[in-house]
Amino acid sequence: MKSTKGFTLIEIMVSLVLVGLIASVAGTSVLVGMQGYLAARDNDVLAQKAQLALNRLHREFIELSDVRDAREDCILYESPYGRQALKMAVETDGRKTIQFIPGVTSISCDQLPSGDTLIDGVQGFTLLYNPSGGMSLWSVGQDIRNLYALNARLVMKRSGTETGLSFSMTVSPRNNKNAGGERVPTPDDMPPAYEGKTCFVATAAWGDRDHPMVVFFRQFRDRFLLGTVPGDALIRLYWRVGPLLAAAIEDSPPARFAVRAAMIPLAGAALLLLYHPVLPVLALIVSWCGARFLCRRLRRKPRPGLQSPAGQRGAILLTLIAMMVIFSALGAYMISMFGSSSLGQAVGSNIMRAYYLAESGFRYAASVYINAADESARETLMEAMRNREYTLAGNEGRFQLGVYPYYFKSTKPPDKDQMEAKVYGNIPVEIGDMNSPATAVWMKVQKPGGDITFNRVYLTRAAVSDNAVIFKQVAASGTTPVDWGSGYWDSATNRGSTLTPACIPDPNKLVLIADSGGYDLAYAYGTGALAFPRRNGVFAVRFQGEPRPRILSYRERDDDQRRFKGIADTSGKSLPTTVPVVDPGATPPYNQQSFIELTKFVRLESTGIIGEGVTAIKRTVTYETPIGYVTVTAPKTEMKEQFGTGLANWFTGSEPSHIGTQAVEGGALRLTGAATTNVMPASSCLLFRENQIALDWRKAFSASGAYENFSTEWRRAGNFLSYDVQAKLFLDSTNTIYAGGLSFRLDEQGNSLGLSIVRASPNPSPGCDADGIPDNLTTAFHDSTFPNSFTVLYSPYAYLVLWMKETAKTEQNIVTLPSPHLDPESTSYLDPPPSGTGTRAILLGDCSFWRSGARVRFYNTGGSLPTGIEAGKDYYIRVIFYNTKRYVYLFDTYARAMGLGASRWEGLQDITSEGSGASSMAAQDPQWLLLAYRSLNQFPSSVGDVLEILKPSGGGLYERFRDWMTLKVRVIEAPSLSFVNGGGAGLEIVSGDILYQTQDNTAGGAVEAIAMVRNDPVYWNLSVNQPAEWNWEAGTAAGIVLLEPLRDDKGVIRPYQGFIGGKRLFRGQPPSGVWIATVGIPATVSGEGVPFRQRDNWAQVFVGDPNRPPDPGDDPLDVKRAQSPRDSVFWAPDRVGYPGITTPSNDRFTLVRMADDNAYRNPCYLRRFLSRQNTGDSRGDFIRIGKVQYDGRPFFSTPTEGLEFPTSRPEVGLHAYGPADSITNFYFDDFAVRFGPVGGVRPGFLMPVQH
Repeated sequence: MKSTKGFTLIEIMVSLVLVGLIASVAGTSVLVGMQGYLAARDNDVLAQKAQLALNRLHREFIELSDVRDAREDCILYESPYGRQALKMAVETDGRKTIQFIPGVTSISCDQLPSGDTLIDGVQGFTLLYNPSGGMSLWSVGQDIRNLYALNARLVMKRSGTETGLSFSMTVSPRNNKNAGGERVPTPDDMPPAYEGKTCFVATAAWGDRDHPMVVFFRQFRDRFLLGTVPGDALIRLYWRVGPLLAAAIEDSPPARFAVRAAMIPLAGAALLLLYHPVLPVLALIVSWCGARFLCRRLRRKPRPGLQSPAGQRGAILLTLIAMMVIFSALGAYMISMFGSSSLGQAVGSNIMRAYYLAESGFRYAASVYINAADESARETLMEAMRNREYTLAGNEGRFQLGVYPYYFKSTKPPDKDQMEAKVYGNIPVEIGDMNSPATAVWMKVQKPGGDITFNRVYLTRAAVSDNAVIFKQVAASGTTPVDWGSGYWDSATNRGSTLTPACIPDPNKLVLIADSGGYDLAYAYGTGALAFPRRNGVFAVRFQGEPRPRILSYRERDDDQRRFKGIADTSGKSLPTTVPVVDPGATPPYNQQSFIELTKFVRLESTGIIGEGVTAIKRTVTYETPIGYVTVTAPKTEMKEQFGTGLANWFTGSEPSHIGTQAVEGGALRLTGAATTNVMPASSCLLFRENQIALDWRKAFSASGAYENFSTEWRRAGNFLSYDVQAKLFLDSTNTIYAGGLSFRLDEQGNSLGLSIVRASPNPSPGCDADGIPDNLTTAFHDSTFPNSFTVLYSPYAYLVLWMKETAKTEQNIVTLPSPHLDPESTSYLDPPPSGTGTRAILLGDCSFWRSGARVRFYNTGGSLPTGIEAGKDYYIRVIFYNTKRYVYLFDTYARAMGLGASRWEGLQDITSEGSGASSMAAQDPQWLLLAYRSLNQFPSSVGDVLEILKPSGGGLYERFRDWMTLKVRVIEAPSLSFVNGGGAGLEIVSGDILYQTQDNTAGGAVEAIAMVRNDPVYWNLSVNQPAEWNWEAGTAAGIVLLEPLRDDKGVIRPYQGFIGGKRLFRGQPPSGVWIATVGIPATVSGEGVPFRQRDNWAQVFVGDPNRPPDPGDDPLDVKRAQSPRDSVFWAPDRVGYPGITTPSNDRFTLVRMADDNAYRNPCYLRRFLSRQNTGDSRGDFIRIGKVQYDGRPFFSTPTEGLEFPTSRPEVGLHAYGPADSITNFYFDDFAVRFGPVGGVRPGFLMPVQH
């Protein structure tokens, strides 16, 4: 072994082994490369072929508007181009093709003829409707709006294999009135899903996520790294830094080349590990052995003489190792070169990018339009967008917009028969269709003051600009010119009028025409229908016997049959299919009630552009969209408490809002101990038991990751705070007596409003409390016209109860009067004392609701207490109703106050004379007052489940609430304004409108008060009793709007407190508003003082449950709803109660009418109103909590001034009352709060039809 020749032999042997390895690697690389080339070539042909077919399918599906028949391999549908079909057909020789069939007349896939071959060589074709992981077919007759996704799976035959090449595509239809499916919820803490994700750096280097080199790296990651602890850690690190590295190189060709050069050897190593994992290990072993021999050789002294292999000092070995690396790199690069087939895919990708750019153009236009300040700004915006090109940041593409509004605005006073007008965009109609007296059309002209006329006109172009026209008026029949200033025109209003197309229904076909499962409306030839948009228009038309016009949409305008096809009611109502529209008459002048009036409409053409010059790829999409009221999605802040971190987000110390003990158990909040209050401090006679815990909102919102909280929202809204609060309830007890729910408007002292679900069993006779529930929480006091009149809520009924709690209830400025007497002495302790007993008594006002037994103390300022009353001493009161007055008598003990002494009047504290100054009576224990209630059982027993939130107890009884049922309250703190004589033709106040008043009662006068409508109007009286007060079209609507203050451009709140009764109310931006109502209270309403109230609390009550059979709909007031399971949180939509807002997709709750048949409400502190959908019931669903006789003073309000919301004010919380074993088995979960500006509605683009 010491001979140098021996080493040469070994070196030669090692070299031979390495040469074999090199040949193996090179051969494998060449073979894999050639196989990749051939497969890539075939796949490229199939991919381009399939891509062309899928692109056509994408276009067809994205534009479909209805489905007439649907199978797994066939679909028959309506599109902007008529009825069409796609199906998989089997030829006589067994070949399968996909066929496209235009102009279909049949309504079934079984009756389809042969069509044009879209693609052949098909192995399989499957259509999935609303795919959710499995087969999903579409049933004919379903609401097409529920089709939110359509998936096409195409399998192409591939030579040499039995398994074909699969391609798939999912499309959300755009023309079916559905904006897309709901996002699938995912857990917040989901770890990264790496499968299928892009390798950031490699993708940036090669420019294609499907490049073979990138595929090697992705396969290496999935096979060797995923699932191992070090590999997962490395991947997570790469996911943090990879995007940054990719962003650094993707725009630099030299950097990308350098990275590719550096990664090619790594790709070669990845190739060996993936396909020949033994070779790298063997190469390493051989290399190590060779290196060891080399080192030993270098330590030897060289021999002179002839150079032999032994004298190369390992050069052969080094050369071979280098050759291995070079061949590996060449093999990987060859695969890259042969396998690249991205050109066709790049072209297809750019076509889709151009399409999405076009869609981005429409979304941009719709967004800026709806956010424009007013009508003038919207029109200026449309004119600015026409024919304009927009470029994305980084030159990532661009889009060009063409805007064609279907209405005109006059720009000059009329000159005889001519009126100049312009369109804020491009002219939408063919001038040649209406450019002469013989082809004149009808136009609806709405003047700035609101007056409406219908005029027959023809158009010519004006010289001033390419979007200006001249309307020339002619007689209703014939071609005689007619001056605008005579007959039809009010010369005092001479500019700014809006002109929209109108036409006449066919007098011979006034009833809707049934056609292919839908309905059409025929129009009269030559009256103006050619000025209507070709597709997706919306118009107003009157049906005979109906007081208001219907707002209908149509799918397309059919000029051959002279019909508007595919008629639908935009409000979702059924069509009056047997009732004719108003007859226009056989000849002009037509009945002005009979016109078909187009609403505002815009056709928007958006062209997406990728690239420059002759290589640019363009895609133009035309959107035909009505302009109407659109619900604005407003940003909301949400906090969810599911008790995963204990009670860290709650007040648990000695705060007044914290009562009893609580703990987290089973992922929910459990009440573990109640605080007991007795009738007297030293007594064991029970008064009530209570448990309450309040939210520490600072911590809660911070823990949820939100910057906004109650303080920021209160400041944003101008020192008003509105929100939704909800929780799920569970009672783990067999006890059927309970009370628990939500506290809101909870302040630092513990005063609050509340909503409880209650089943009580109060003591029917004077004495200690029997159920632990405060008596006044279950006592409905009536007013002073019913002496001694109150209603007690007791089992076997369960109730929802809305109440208020005062921790230090005080009767200010008490007055004493000579006591009434009743002789002989009555046996009832609720009658006045006999003569000689009780000199004077305290007189209570009509709205002072005190109950006998209350413990009180007296205070005085500026004088002395009445004689017989001592300051700082506990007294117990007895309240007596006599001759429509309430009197208070004072006793020394609770029992004597309740008539349980040795005699009825034992222990009376005699008041002998009136005091001086201001004396007050203050309760020493919390006092509750019931404001409204709703029975949950059917009369006359506890059978039945009115709101379907109770569970059966046997024998048909429903006593306990369902496990994890949901209570929710929407609390709105806002100014409010009452109005009368609201509306007019086409006018209605809705959420999001701007209302204002002026000094001189004209639209252009100096503004005295201005505010935004926060909620849609609510109504004083039931619609069947006062139908005029619900009739906007007639201009007689009467109701209340809730307002939100506006700010000027400096952030200062604009004046909103100066609305004055009797003055006009204008809608819109000053000075161009429209007179829409008059401030005032309708004559049908009694007991109200002022039309403008500066601050009240308004509430809506909701219930939900997790397990009733789901059957949601569009009526929030019925019990049909979807489920609200535990560990999930849902919200009722803004504007709930207005038609069209509640849909099956958001109907999770029942909006509760908080009244029984007796319609009880506290007469002093609560009034109910009716939302727009509440037309068939006199019980209101929209509740105002505030003094009926408004005095301007805060009532359970947030701070009215200042810059910061008190952090010690909890605002919301949870509570329970009742027996100890009920309280300590009460659980709450999914507590949540949400707030934010109400989106309201603004003029915007409605759902378009695109093609």
